[in-house]
Amino acid sequence: MKTHLGNYVREQRTARGLTLGQLAKEVGYRNVGKGVNRLRALEESGTAHRKLLDAVVRALRLDARIVEELTLADRDEREREWSQWANEPIRPYVVEKIIPGVYRDLKIPDEHLDDPQGFAQRHAEQNRRRVCFVASRRLSVWIGEDGIVEGETAAQPDVPNRPYMTV
Repeated sequence: MKTHLGNYVREQRTARGLTLGQLAKEVGYRNVGKGVNRLRALEESGTAHRKLLDAVVRALRLDARIVEELTLADRDEREREWSQWANEPIRPYVVEKIIPGVYRDLKIPDEHLDDPQGFAQRHAEQNRRRVCFVASRRLSVWIGEDGIVEGETAAQPDVPNRPYMTV
């Protein structure tokens, strides 16, 4: 995803006639390949560790105020896009814990859509499994093996609001 900050850094780097490798050396990378990858990520996503961003600002003699404004504009844009996505309606569903770290999604049958959370609670109790009732992209309800609601969580950008496992 192209960003205001990433575009600005790329424009300033190319205006000075520098390659990513040259800039990587300029900001202090001994492992130039690693530096190139991180700088490429900065130009493509507009994100980098603060230390790297500060080094790029110094190396390219960028206006720190402009960098901060572009960073904030990118953040605001990401939040707007996420909020728009999170507000889109979804069909509620249940995520069932099979064993630690293994989950499966369960479609709520049409005949239970009038009380989807009740379906999730009954399913948890009958199967003696912890479940997560995903009511929307914003709200999940966590239900214990006894069918009792344990709590609710509200989604945040870049934080999954349902059980998941990464390998």
